[in-house]
Amino acid sequence: MAGAPRYKDLGLVGYAKWTHTLSPKTFYEVQLSQSNKTSEIGYADDNGDGYCDIDETGDFIDFDSREEYLKYVGGITKTDKGVTYIDWSTVNGYDGNYLNEHPNDILSLKDPNRSFFYSTIDPAYMENKVNFWATGGTFRPAYPAALYRKTVRNFITLKADLTSQISFNHQIKTGGQFRIHYVETNQLQSELGGAGHQYPTEAFHVDQSKFHPKEAAVYLQDRIEYGGMIINVGARVDGYDNDTENFINDFHPWDYIVDATNSLLELRPSRGNKVGWKWYFSPRLGVSHPVSDRMAMHYSFGKFVQYPNFVTLYSDYNFTNYSASPAMVSVWPEQEPMRSTAYEIGLQWAPISDISLDGVVYYRDVENYSKISWGVTPYKGQMVYFETPWGHADSRGIEATIEKRRSGWWSGRVTYSYSYIKAATRMGGNDASQRTDFKAAIDSSQYATLPVNLADYYPYREDNITMRSTTNPLAGGYDRTHRFGAIMTFFLPVNFELAAIGNAMSGFKYFPTENTENDPWFNVSPKLREGPWNYWLNLRLSWEGKVGGVRMRPFMEVRNVTNKENILAYNNTPFNESVDQRIFELGRDSKANTGDEQDPKGKWNVPFDWFGRYLYGPARQIWVGLEVGFY
Repeated sequence: MAGAPRYKDLGLVGYAKWTHTLSPKTFYEVQLSQSNKTSEIGYADDNGDGYCDIDETGDFIDFDSREEYLKYVGGITKTDKGVTYIDWSTVNGYDGNYLNEHPNDILSLKDPNRSFFYSTIDPAYMENKVNFWATGGTFRPAYPAALYRKTVRNFITLKADLTSQISFNHQIKTGGQFRIHYVETNQLQSELGGAGHQYPTEAFHVDQSKFHPKEAAVYLQDRIEYGGMIINVGARVDGYDNDTENFINDFHPWDYIVDATNSLLELRPSRGNKVGWKWYFSPRLGVSHPVSDRMAMHYSFGKFVQYPNFVTLYSDYNFTNYSASPAMVSVWPEQEPMRSTAYEIGLQWAPISDISLDGVVYYRDVENYSKISWGVTPYKGQMVYFETPWGHADSRGIEATIEKRRSGWWSGRVTYSYSYIKAATRMGGNDASQRTDFKAAIDSSQYATLPVNLADYYPYREDNITMRSTTNPLAGGYDRTHRFGAIMTFFLPVNFELAAIGNAMSGFKYFPTENTENDPWFNVSPKLREGPWNYWLNLRLSWEGKVGGVRMRPFMEVRNVTNKENILAYNNTPFNESVDQRIFELGRDSKANTGDEQDPKGKWNVPFDWFGRYLYGPARQIWVGLEVGFY
């Protein structure tokens, strides 16, 4: 673990609330809150000796200067035509030609023949003089890469609500909210190296930015009650200002700045007016009414707005990652939020006093669920891809619950849900009319702005949410057609209590890799398949006792009693996606029906994905504890 980075998180929350009653029928509340969170990833060198020992836990090395980079990564500077820059032929992560001459040596972190960190810009490696333990790329697993990442997410919220029972049948609620954020990102990663002659972009994959986005919302609701019928009708207006600016010329997003040696110094964003505020109106309606003295129904309709997340809004907004090859990925400054429309019908029925049944049918339609990339080749510089929201998804399903309330010595609840989730997939293929790539030298005369609105007219088809729908295999595998859940509680003598919780769900969905040669649109078969079912059973035995004003509850809990190996997803490693999937389908011998199928660990044979997220559910666990309460 000596070469592993450390993590630090600091979160502070403050909250104040004032409630004032104006009359027996009217009151209002004002709330002010602040939330601060700072996260850092990096390495510490408390004694400044140039090495990061495992017991050093102080401030992280932030590589805020070229001198600090050279201290920890090695190398020297060079001056040419008055320009000083890092001489990459000297930044090999080792001293001289040592590793070329000793390719099988694994040097310790403090070996005098190496620096603490390495740089992947290694001419010797590119000449294939050294095989770094068959990693298949420029990553050296025995040596840490220079890294520092700091993110700050602070916001202040002011919220006010007024509630008034204006008549026997009408209760009015209205209010508003204003929130201002402070978002800062300082990310320096060296696994992709750098570019140009300006620090830190000459040494790192860089993403640095500061923004102050704002949100605002107002709402009005009337709760109407007549003869057992309850109607909630209202509306909400949401707005946000993401603190971004449009380009002066979409086909010329930056000024290409070079130094005296004609080496790139900066891709300086060429921006103009602010995007400004955007507003969205969302009506909502809910109705419930009795059918009999043991049955009731409810109906609801509503529109909802979900603000874009900050990763979507600001990823490489300032074009600092120009070391990316062959093209950069940035974001379009004008981002639409995810918008959804939801419908629901439900029935509640209590056939006898301690038994209730609940059924719900729902449908939800989502706009801007996915994204589309627009490639622009400027007048000078590499291609850049701008990502904009695109596409829709819809989910529909049925949920049924039967519950026995506590009577006698037991209680329980059993739930079943069936869901059907689809999302839009582009069908562009090789159709030249459905363009997403543009060249400034050719297209700027035809288009005044980048025609991102063309995406509204591109054809699509609906596909299931599958394992490879996203780069996160766990997120891509969340769509399960069938889900069962049950909880049973038994009230035993002498204050003992036994609880059993069970869950089962059908497997994640995926498209098999066979029969792809003749498919003009997609590189996978349209035949949908499912992974293995998941299920687990948890048991908890507890006893409650009281001493004075203290309530104690010792317990023992066994999770996943049967120790079922639940495969949540299979690996989906970048550049190895097809290999990972074929191993899951056929096994490592690439032969069907030999007994090693459904191996989720992929090419690198590891039980987690490239972000460290586990592909299996938890194994059996035994917990013993004591809960203490005061009354």
